[in-house]
Amino acid sequence: LELRQSKRSGTRLRPLTAPQWTALAFLACTLLSAACSPYQEKVWYNETSHEAALTVSLYVLFFLAVSRWGRATKRLWLVFLWTMVPFCLLCLLQVLGENPLGLYPQGMNYYDNGEKYKGAYAATLGNVDIVSAFLALAIPLIVLPTLGAKLRKSWPCWVLALVCLGLLVWLQVLCGLVGLAMGAVGCCGAR
Repeated sequence: LELRQSKRSGTRLRPLTAPQWTALAFLACTLLSAACSPYQEKVWYNETSHEAALTVSLYVLFFLAVSRWGRATKRLWLVFLWTMVPFCLLCLLQVLGENPLGLYPQGMNYYDNGEKYKGAYAATLGNVDIVSAFLALAIPLIVLPTLGAKLRKSWPCWVLALVCLGLLVWLQVLCGLVGLAMGAVGCCGAR
């Protein structure tokens, strides 16, 4: 589509950004690794966890599409904030020992993971590693647009960001905390 439009208007295609090139390199490495894997029956699509080369490829392609043609708007940011509220409430219920979605076997909760059942799951994303990565990405997305705003208008965002941070610590997934720290360093360097 973009190529056709550039031919019609006589403009050149926008060059890919560094994150887009990085995503393409990651996709190429993923596909090459999957093609060379001795576990061909599970490397493309894993029926139990659904995390395999096909899923990763879709994630990368969605990232590329959104980064290429998506535009961040205040309305989209507000929708994101409102979706984070039930996500965090659900995750909070789970780390408090409840099982509202039935993710855990009968009579068990989040803290029985790895001992009484295999895996660790939280909120609506499932795997706690993915939940932690999502929270690490969400915190800067919640906070950065409020920088420079008056506290009386932005305090709900700061509360939501603190809840996300608390959940990130409570889930006890170190890679989420490392991701948040690296994101903070990147954000400080970009400002």
